Amino acid sequence: MFNLIRIPHEPAEAYSALSRYLLLGPKRSIQILSIELAIRVAKIRRWSRAFNWALRAEAYDVAIVEEEFRLQHAQLKLRAADWGGRQEQLREEEWEAARQLLRRVREMLDNPRVPWSFRDLATMLEIGSALARRAVGGDWTDSSPQKELFHLQIESALNRVYGSQNTIPRHN
Repeated sequence: MFNLIRIPHEPAEAYSALSRYLLLGPKRSIQILSIELAIRVAKIRRWSRAFNWALRAEAYDVAIVEEEFRLQHAQLKLRAADWGGRQEQLREEEWEAARQLLRRVREMLDNPRVPWSFRDLATMLEIGSALARRAVGGDWTDSSPQKELFHLQIESALNRVYGSQNTIPRHN
């Protein structure tokens, strides 16, 4: 914060008046200060010139603005950290949901007696895959090798369970 230093040979009364003058804010004036302190305007003007009040007031105003910016920046950093934590928590929840969905799809594929339709399996697979990709920050394009391999593995598993007439619909 601003450190108002008393200038050598500055009378205590002048220094005290300067302190009050600074607290008047950007619309400060010697006339208003004269009324508040019941001191003649001429005397305050003399102090103002002799002890460079204009420059000191400008430095004070700059320090106040800098402090406000510093506090706002600190608040923004706290909010950003808070939102970062929320984002990480959501990623963890999405990852866990994706793992559970994909685990369930595998169980359903391994047990053909489960009464789920091919559409249900494909939908669960697509949702689980999308959640997993989003959770890990992956951006698989339609032509990525990982996605093609994944589709081939799932298609192979579906063929083993349901026969070769059912295939995964491609969303290209």
